[in-house]
Amino acid sequence: MLLLLLFLLCLWFLLSGYLTFLPLIPGLIAIVVIVILYVRFMKTLKYKNSFRFNSFNFIFLYVPYLFKEIIVSNIAVAKLIISGKTSPKFVRVKNKLKTRFATSTFANSITLTPGTITMDINEKYLLIHILDSKNEASLHDSIMEKKIKTIEEK
Repeated sequence: MLLLLLFLLCLWFLLSGYLTFLPLIPGLIAIVVIVILYVRFMKTLKYKNSFRFNSFNFIFLYVPYLFKEIIVSNIAVAKLIISGKTSPKFVRVKNKLKTRFATSTFANSITLTPGTITMDINEKYLLIHILDSKNEASLHDSIMEKKIKTIEEK
C-alpha cells in the first residue's frame, strides 16, 4: 500500500509539475481516495483461486511493457492507415488465464493498444477485432498474455 502511495505521489508530481502547497491538496486527496479504493478492492479478491495481484510486479514489470506496446502499436497503426492497407478481421483467441481479474486485465490491455479491440469475453475465448490480419499469429502466442500469466502465478 505504501509503495502504491509513493508511486502515485511521484507520478502526480511528474505529470502536474506543481510543487506548491495549494495545488498539492487536490492531488493528495485524489491519491488517498485511489489508495483506499485499491485496498478495498484487493480485499474483495482474497478468496480461493483469486488472482494474487502483486502490485510491485504489475507496476514495475507489466505497466512499462504495456506503455511500450501502446507506443509501438500507435506507430504501426499510423503506418497502416496512411498506406491504406488495412485488412480488418475478427479473431477468436483461446483464454489461457485462470481468473476473471487476469482475463479482464488482458482484455483491457488489448483494447488499450491501438489496432485491436476486445469485443467479447467468456471463460474459453476472447473475440478480438484487429485492423491487420497479419497480426493474428501474435494474438494466439501473446507475450502480453504470458506476462499477465506470470504475474497471476506469483
